[in-house]
Amino acid sequence: MVYPLKKDFLSVTSGSVALGSSATWNITRQPRRLESILLRVTATTDSSAATSSKITARFGILALVKKITLHVNDVLGSRDAISLAGYNLASFLLNVGVGLDRNTLQAMPASLVVSTAYTFTLRIPVRHPQVAEPFGNFLSLPLADGRLKEDAYLKVDFAASADLLSAGAISGVTATVQAIYREMPDRNAAGEVTPYIPSELSTVTFSAAAAARAVYEFPTAGTLTGFLLQAYNSSTFAGALPLSSGGRYQLRYGTDTRLETDDGFQETANDGSRPSVFPAVLANATTLPTMQPRQESFFDFFTEEAGQDAFSVNSTLNLGSEILAGDKVRLQFNDLSSASNSVDITSHRFLPTSVSQLAALSSMV
Repeated sequence: MVYPLKKDFLSVTSGSVALGSSATWNITRQPRRLESILLRVTATTDSSAATSSKITARFGILALVKKITLHVNDVLGSRDAISLAGYNLASFLLNVGVGLDRNTLQAMPASLVVSTAYTFTLRIPVRHPQVAEPFGNFLSLPLADGRLKEDAYLKVDFAASADLLSAGAISGVTATVQAIYREMPDRNAAGEVTPYIPSELSTVTFSAAAAARAVYEFPTAGTLTGFLLQAYNSSTFAGALPLSSGGRYQLRYGTDTRLETDDGFQETANDGSRPSVFPAVLANATTLPTMQPRQESFFDFFTEEAGQDAFSVNSTLNLGSEILAGDKVRLQFNDLSSASNSVDITSHRFLPTSVSQLAALSSMV
């Protein structure tokens, strides 16, 4: 550890959380950096709770967290640096090597148990988890006055009970937030402002008009470190295979086909590098979610195996249209399993203010 950590609870404006509402936590400007945030949620099912199909598709009671937003006003202006649902975040974390605690794993069954209290915790990463100190510090959000134009805030939208259950109710929902800071000075020994490379972690839902040769175009800004695909039926929300039988993905980088693969090969790569679960959780396997094969795929351009430290950003994909002579980075599904299926695409991008920023990080990491 180069710089020490500081951990603080953030105060929420209300105590318990009403389902279907939102809660906001203010993150004040201060002389340190924000590295990550921990969100802990508790909830209890009643004696007649009956699980909706949305639970299966959205990792059990983690479906309570409908949307997580970290809003900042930094060097790029007023923006959402993080914007995704709880189940998107949980799967992203697993695929970049961040394990889930035993309580969270046990809160992810395909069917909720009646009259049961659940607790889960989600780590909201501001610094990309695959970049360690010292260089990962440059990816954390500087909170010093002058670096932020206003206080940042975390907003969590909670789903309504009807979004999770077909009968019964969920009660006793509480949310507790801990901020993890890095005591990194805003200026170095020479008096120079320490570097900061902004980033974005967000999810978009992709729906195609037709299943054949469906194409998703990535934004034309920043560099792509990786993306996660999670498919489900648009009507029932039950998990679904992204590709049709024998289907393949093509990632086209301008006119070049950068990779061609399928769900089976991606499943092998992803499952082989994810963290293992606690033995005590395995012993109580009935509480684990039904992990049906090939319902999600993760594509990593940062490291070869989850849990490794990134060596360089040179392997990430530059999304700038100027680099691609006006072209774009596209993901082609050959073919989608059904036009009625939707795919959540969760991506992480670095958003440097200049090319030299990433070049400097490449020379250091």
